[in-house]
Amino acid sequence: STFEYGFNVSINEFSLNFYVQNAISSDICSAIGFGINSNILKPSDIKMQNFGQDITDNGFRNGIWEADIDDGTPFQGYFTFNVSSLWPSISFNVNGTYEIYQILVLIEFIDTPSNQYMMGHHLFSVRVTGGNGTSLENIEIIFEILHPNLAIIFDTTARTNREGIASANLDFSTTGDKYLIQVRFVQDGIYLSSEIQSVNIRIVDDFIIFIDTFLQILPYMLAVLAGLLIFVTVRRHKKHKLRRIWSAEAMILDDLVNISYILIIHKEVGVSIYNKQTALEGLDSDLISGFLQAISQFRQEFSKGAKDLQASKGFEMDYYDFKIIIVDGDFSRVALILDKSPSDQLKHNQTAFTNAFEVKFRPYLESFTGDITPFRETDSLIEKYFNITLMYPLKLATYRDVFKLNTLEKVMVEVAEQIQKERKFFFVSSLLSFGIAGRKESRDQIISSILSLKNKGIIVPVEIK
Repeated sequence: STFEYGFNVSINEFSLNFYVQNAISSDICSAIGFGINSNILKPSDIKMQNFGQDITDNGFRNGIWEADIDDGTPFQGYFTFNVSSLWPSISFNVNGTYEIYQILVLIEFIDTPSNQYMMGHHLFSVRVTGGNGTSLENIEIIFEILHPNLAIIFDTTARTNREGIASANLDFSTTGDKYLIQVRFVQDGIYLSSEIQSVNIRIVDDFIIFIDTFLQILPYMLAVLAGLLIFVTVRRHKKHKLRRIWSAEAMILDDLVNISYILIIHKEVGVSIYNKQTALEGLDSDLISGFLQAISQFRQEFSKGAKDLQASKGFEMDYYDFKIIIVDGDFSRVALILDKSPSDQLKHNQTAFTNAFEVKFRPYLESFTGDITPFRETDSLIEKYFNITLMYPLKLATYRDVFKLNTLEKVMVEVAEQIQKERKFFFVSSLLSFGIAGRKESRDQIISSILSLKNKGIIVPVEIK
């Protein structure tokens, strides 16, 4: 206790509140001070001074012991201090420690950079805050573009505004992959250094975009192309198959036109049991059957000892302007008199007909008595294997509208209707000639359509009484 300036001052306990926050080099001591309860004691009561200057009760420097330290450097760490009494009659010393720390700087992109940019200038912005989330103003931020090898190929700087935002235009001048955008702050005073990098960035131009787009749609293009190739291949295969079918069906008409006469002879008796004439010239069936029987017997006698000829089921021969092909069954001999050499299909049909004929009429052939009446039922077989009615006058059936027809078949029906209006009937040769005229379809395709109409019962032979 000491009597000073007319009153007693007793210091039983001394408290010192010391705190450093956001300190900078020229203002570190602004956060150092004594707390005085003005209700009990005012600075003027004890003549408190700050480096010789009185501290007033109110107003400037109210209750604050303040001084400037111009050259203070706030390194991070712990520091000691000493406070001594300024009063001549009152002495005390206070020792203590204080901590100064540097502020962590946080940088974040306002808009996350994309992974691809076009060549040229692009604006990027970052927000800069302290460790406690406070926006840092007037902080210099460095924006850089890094090459894939991490070399800096472009850099610029910008300072933060009041909101702690810094923006810069970056120039992407070269195309390539794995570029980086790096934004950083270099340590300054109490602020620690900091940096942030984007994901790998691809720099492109119009040509690369075109190539990328092309490569993206390439699988779809290839799929479409593969589909087209499959479609074309299938269509060509189908077309080729149809052409084979049309050709085979056209051969039916060509073979029919080639046939002048069909003759069936009983092998043992040598007489004609059935004949069908398709040409205009009349022929004597008995005379022809006798001739062919004689030729067959002569051939058998001449070829005795020749196993291959004995095993033969038929033969061919030329007679003046005709071609004669003969197929032998067990009991019958079927002869076709032709205008020219037969096709393989006609030979096949003749053999098939012979087998079917013998199956159907075998009882009559085995016990033949000379009666040829049963063999008049051969017409259905003749029609099945040789389509003989195509050589007859034809007409359209009255119930033809119930059938579903394709485009070409409808056209052929219309052509047939026009011919039939004039003549009451038509021949297949006339229908074929008018059908071919002015149309792109092939002859074989038109013949195939005519046969389809016949098989559906739309074209029928005219009954001749």
